[in-house]
Amino acid sequence: MPFTPESVQLTEAGPGKPYLWTMTRELTWTGTFRGKVGRLLVPATVGAPFETDLASVPRFLTWLFPRYGKYTKAAVLHDYLCQSAGKETIAVYPTRDEGGDAATAGPELLRLRDRSDADEIFRLVMTELGVPWARRWLMWSAVSWATLLTSIVPGRRSKPLLRWAGRAILLAAVIAGALLAIAGGLDSIAAAAGAAIAFAGTVLAAGYVAQGRWDRWLVYLAALGMTVASIPLVAAGIAIGVLLVFYLLFEDLFSGFRATRAWLGRLVQPGPAVATSPRAERIEAVRDS
Repeated sequence: MPFTPESVQLTEAGPGKPYLWTMTRELTWTGTFRGKVGRLLVPATVGAPFETDLASVPRFLTWLFPRYGKYTKAAVLHDYLCQSAGKETIAVYPTRDEGGDAATAGPELLRLRDRSDADEIFRLVMTELGVPWARRWLMWSAVSWATLLTSIVPGRRSKPLLRWAGRAILLAAVIAGALLAIAGGLDSIAAAAGAAIAFAGTVLAAGYVAQGRWDRWLVYLAALGMTVASIPLVAAGIAIGVLLVFYLLFEDLFSGFRATRAWLGRLVQPGPAVATSPRAERIEAVRDS
């Protein structure tokens, strides 16, 4: 098995964190990454547990991709790697020499360049865990879109020139879409669908340029293809999401819209900083990468 231990034990993070789980025993993955045998460790102890939200799937899509399953350990590892992007986290062991003897040097710590490396390991580990092909590529496409989009956000790259180039591409796409709509070029379903696909491709190109990982163009094209192929599923998810909003409002009605008022209050006047969640930490990791 690539993981030690083979099963992870998770406990609830607390009453105020209904979607978070803690792990108190370290998790180790051993496998081959880009032709080299390596080992990745997710540190966790009783005194310093590791907190995870498992697979970061929006609630309106959990009917399609539950937050746990065959890919649970891959999701936990991906959480940690996203939080550690840019740090020396992967121990790569030297290959055997021509005589078959193991090299005498110790493991070499390598630095994951950015979150896209974490995404690649996520897909690789899901393959090892036996996650079906379509499911793992769709899940990888989702995390790749998140990586590409966040690469355009201010302060999340060390190369501002590339970030601004990506923004320029995105702005040009928005302007072109607005002019096309004004000119009446979106007067049919086919035209609107084609424009939406073209816009998605432009967003991908903008994130690709901002990220500066020129070796990933082929797999990102695959991500675009998987996105287009899953349009019916995404449309169903959006419809379920709308129904979910109405249900949550109905549920909140019996408490005097307490949750809704609290949410609106946070929009108007953000409160003091609180303990970060794995998702927030991953965003900050991208900011620093």
